[in-house]
Amino acid sequence: MFLVGDKYYGKVDHVRGEFFVATRFLHNWGVPIIPRETLLFIDDGKDGIASIRIPFSWRSAIAAWMRGLLWFFIVWCFLMLGLVFESKKEPWLFIFGFIASVAAVEAVLITLLWATYRLTSCSPTRADALRGLFRHVSAVRMDASIRSSTP
Repeated sequence: MFLVGDKYYGKVDHVRGEFFVATRFLHNWGVPIIPRETLLFIDDGKDGIASIRIPFSWRSAIAAWMRGLLWFFIVWCFLMLGLVFESKKEPWLFIFGFIASVAAVEAVLITLLWATYRLTSCSPTRADALRGLFRHVSAVRMDASIRSSTP
């Protein structure tokens, strides 16, 4: 993984087999930092095919940032758990630290995962609006190709 670069994060408004929305971020070690643009992707079952640029999606950016924080806290809690195992001098401190670390990991994981997956759902109204964007762009591209092919 590159230290710094551009990558798409924050997959939201996913309609399986049709499309999804993602935001291009400047990232550091895979953690999204600065959002740059939002695109509507055709869902090909893998990474998607970039299709059209759409207005910036805060839902996508927030989902990306929350997932980045999730991974940060996972790593941080495991590091803290490792420190607790190293401090076996005080048995009560070890037990309290272990339970607190596990509870913190569980609470953070459950809450953030629930929130990020809740953000990925697409309402029927939003799905229709995004389908309309595809139809509009397809019509404009077809019209442009017809104009360029006629003398």
